[in-house]
Amino acid sequence: MKTLRDRGWIDITPDELVRIWPTALVQLECELGDNRPCLYGGRGRVRDYCECCETFDFDLIPRPGAPPQRHLRSVFLFYSAETYAEAESVGTQLARAMGLPESSGRIGPPPPQPVDRQFNWTENSTLPRRILDVQVSHERLWTVYLALGFQP
Repeated sequence: MKTLRDRGWIDITPDELVRIWPTALVQLECELGDNRPCLYGGRGRVRDYCECCETFDFDLIPRPGAPPQRHLRSVFLFYSAETYAEAESVGTQLARAMGLPESSGRIGPPPPQPVDRQFNWTENSTLPRRILDVQVSHERLWTVYLALGFQP
């Protein structure tokens, strides 16, 4: 995450991401018939349930006389834990790694409860605005879902 953040997030190609991401990523189709590349890491799938997974969605930017340029559009992370405290703590750490300022506080309140929040921030004037959607829910485990997008 730190490498992606240091690179300004969007200025990374799918091939570069595969090289720097610590676990294996596979390419998949984002949407049926869509040529945009998506990368998926499903290292934490249990009985077809994502417990620790990530997806990276890229845009194709047209360039006259050249192949389209690929820019990272959004990052989706899932993390599951037995307890709310662990899920919320890891979710907060992941949000910080994505660049969420300390001043934003934690992603969820101390008592175990579902969370559905959005954070917005800008690190500096040359980078796009960050939009982080956070959800914490409970089915068989407490699951944190983080969706980081970029707005020019």
